[in-house]
Amino acid sequence: MQVNNHGGGCCGVKEISGFDGATPQDLARAIAQVNEPDNNNRLMVAILSERQISQGGMPAGRRGMDHHITQATRDAGGWSAVLADSGFILTRRFRNSNSGQNCYVFHKINRELPLDRDLPFDWRGAANGGVVAADARPLFGNTDAIARGMPVQYANRNGARYGQTGVVEVVNRATHEIAVRFNADGQLGAYAATSFRPAPPAAVAAAAAQQPPQAPPRVVHTEYFAVFQNGNERGVFETLNDLERAYPRVLRYRLRQVYSNGRIEMGDPQRLNRR
Repeated sequence: MQVNNHGGGCCGVKEISGFDGATPQDLARAIAQVNEPDNNNRLMVAILSERQISQGGMPAGRRGMDHHITQATRDAGGWSAVLADSGFILTRRFRNSNSGQNCYVFHKINRELPLDRDLPFDWRGAANGGVVAADARPLFGNTDAIARGMPVQYANRNGARYGQTGVVEVVNRATHEIAVRFNADGQLGAYAATSFRPAPPAAVAAAAAQQPPQAPPRVVHTEYFAVFQNGNERGVFETLNDLERAYPRVLRYRLRQVYSNGRIEMGDPQRLNRR
């Protein structure tokens, strides 16, 4: 098994090859060689054919066992199991035009950076694993598409909160400014809407997981209306006693309740229990 520099050798990427006749111990030694010294953070690449990755057996349509796959590798579950246990990630699959076989690309890196935030460029293509980079989401041009409760991400690279996510609490459509409460520290800040973009799905899910469960809405205010026989109503009264003093002959009333989450409910007319 060999470890070779990839391409021009300037990026530190190492390609591990020579899987035929090799053992899991050979792979472990190759990984240790790339990681020396311990603080090295090099991308390792391994490309195996369908013959090599097929659990030590021949690919579909071919009989027998592949003598290039060692017994130690078969005992460990084949190269697919060994690579997975060694921290490699399957990233690509393609058909080799030379051999006609499918080939599989595996990557391993000890300290990988996320693709869903803090990219220094706008990436509009697909990303590995189906993750879409946060910067692929366009900035808001104004407040037309922004509503209270919307998760957003601060995208002004000159600002201290670059990359942070939060929830919109106030929308000023006259000035195209919004007030956002940030998930990182709970602070509320007012900014131009053009400094934000929709929050990426991963950030939205993470923020939701960190939120404490919401208490059910409660009634914070009750108002009363007098209901006459012809269906007309008069109000508002703070208490039923106030309503009864104002209209001593009225027999029905309706109440309006305001909840802590802003919801307002009008009840059905009810009969007054006059004494």
